[in-house]
Amino acid sequence: MSLQEFDTVVVGAGIAGLYCAWRLAQRDARHKVGLFEASDRFGGRIETVDMDGFLAEYGPMRFEKRRQRLLMGLLDELDLKTRPFVPYTAEAARGMRFPLAPDEAGPAESPHTTLDLMKLGIMRILKDTQWGSPGDPNDPRDEKHKDWLRSLDEEDFAGMRRGAMQGGAFLHERGFWNALSDVLSHQAVLAIRDQGTFYHLIPENPNAVDWIVFWLRALSGEGQAALVSIEGGSGALPLALVRKLQQRSDQVFIHRRHELTSLA
Repeated sequence: MSLQEFDTVVVGAGIAGLYCAWRLAQRDARHKVGLFEASDRFGGRIETVDMDGFLAEYGPMRFEKRRQRLLMGLLDELDLKTRPFVPYTAEAARGMRFPLAPDEAGPAESPHTTLDLMKLGIMRILKDTQWGSPGDPNDPRDEKHKDWLRSLDEEDFAGMRRGAMQGGAFLHERGFWNALSDVLSHQAVLAIRDQGTFYHLIPENPNAVDWIVFWLRALSGEGQAALVSIEGGSGALPLALVRKLQQRSDQVFIHRRHELTSLA
């Protein structure tokens, strides 16, 4: 084996490793960086596969243009373009398979969709916390909810993760389905799960506050072009970083199929 010496070794060529190696190299042209990846590909959880012209995303596919400003700046720096991503929607409710209570079903002429039910549940969960919406907790379409959603920032989300409670228990200690079941009828939860195609999350029962924050971010983009995707797929981002590193081949040394076995 040949012995190589570096100023910094970066283990893993996912987006964090690629970005870190690039910034280190930019900082000092004399700095030697060794980048090691156990697999044969770059990008980690970011993976785009071309299926006969259809770009299938196996990782992140949508980004928040208004909130993720650092990412948007990086895309500009790498000359990568974005395009609008269709906001979250739900099919029109043409008669729920599950009978719902009047306060969950919505008006007869425009019944609540599964997305409305999801929003209704989250508003009710947060109703008695310091992060509750000023809108009607029994009306997911109340216009006050929209302004409130857009006003939430990272400090609010961090506070929710630490301190939001429901029924005397921290939300970060509860499952999402359990939290919803405490504020919605069983039929409404079934409608969200089955008609909203969340059946794949049944065995997982994800962390309640993490999923609430995820949906608060997503719902804040309703009615505006807040969500974008990367032209060419998300996989274009790590590949653009790889090209930048390859331009510094005398400074950054990339090794694929190399696995970390020990540190001394």
